[in-house]
Amino acid sequence: QIRENESNLRRILEALPVMTWTNRGDGTVTFYNQRWYSFTGVNFDEQKWGGWKAIIHPDDYKLTLRAFKKALNNGSSLEIENRYLRKDGEYRWHLNRAIPIFYGGQVNLWVGTATDIHEQKISEQKKDEFLSIASHEMKTPLTTATAYLQIIEQNLSATDYANKIYTSKAISSMTRLTGLIEELLDVTKIQHGKLAYSIKDIDFNTLIENAIESIHYVSPDYKIHKEGLVNRIIRGDK
Repeated sequence: QIRENESNLRRILEALPVMTWTNRGDGTVTFYNQRWYSFTGVNFDEQKWGGWKAIIHPDDYKLTLRAFKKALNNGSSLEIENRYLRKDGEYRWHLNRAIPIFYGGQVNLWVGTATDIHEQKISEQKKDEFLSIASHEMKTPLTTATAYLQIIEQNLSATDYANKIYTSKAISSMTRLTGLIEELLDVTKIQHGKLAYSIKDIDFNTLIENAIESIHYVSPDYKIHKEGLVNRIIRGDK
């Protein structure tokens, strides 16, 4: 019955349009489907005795091994992205997933898949690169414009209240725009788990008032009524 189940499983794994494999509970490889061999060009014996290490990109090897060992020790599912070397010499990004199959309270078998996500990954990298370049390019003229506004503000007479207010608001808007560009960069950082928070004391009332003012400029026909006050300074990233 066990052999019949294994045979049926292998037939299913061979039919899948991705690379697949199975491991014993201790991690020993027992099967690769034909797609794996066609991609890597390596035979089963070479793969079984550690040949798979040679096809993982050197920069991804330690992370992959660490994640694999953690899954083995915890009996938990594995999901990780890494690059595999194709037999023509090109490294391609794959999304690896492996699930444990339990029998009698112990992991009896691991079933894994590797899905080619290379085009998607390269597209994401190009998008991130574009956002980074575009954001930096936009910040340069904004910084210059803000500096000129500050010079104008300093040269205004003390009694020129109206123009001082307008200049101050223009500088404030420039500062907010610069902040929005930095947030655009933060989106990329969030996606890669590298966002650094700027935790400071925040006057939440001022934060809300600034938000209402910004919305009012965009949608002047709407009236926003604010109620209540926060009676303490809060800590956070505004």
